[in-house]
Amino acid sequence: MESMRKRNWLGAICAMLAVLLLSLAVFNFAQSEQLEQAQTRINAVYQKAFYETCELTEAISANYRKLLVAGDPAQMQVLLGDISRETQGASGNLALLPLGEETVSATIKFINQAEDFAETLSQKLAAGEAGPGGAAGPL
Repeated sequence: MESMRKRNWLGAICAMLAVLLLSLAVFNFAQSEQLEQAQTRINAVYQKAFYETCELTEAISANYRKLLVAGDPAQMQVLLGDISRETQGASGNLALLPLGEETVSATIKFINQAEDFAETLSQKLAAGEAGPGGAAGPL
């Protein structure tokens, strides 16, 4: 009778361990699924930031080319405002990318300089120091 009790206890412990192991396996599977979904979302954010940065830098370049032929100071102000917004967007997107600062430092420096130049020229235009083409005053 004593050995039967030990068997019952041993059987109950084995059953509890089996349930525990099965629960852990299900939990592990659910966690790995959530992790995979999170990684997919993060990769989508990275890809979106990268492609938006490419588009914004192209737009910055195009707006600077337009600025060279713009004849109206008001039109130039609009283009400079667009450049400022685009550089801010590109900077924000670069900050999202999983790249080390060393990797993107030259790009960030260029974008910051492009923004500073646009803001300085905009201020000079507003003060009447620069005319069409930006030629009427030193920067």
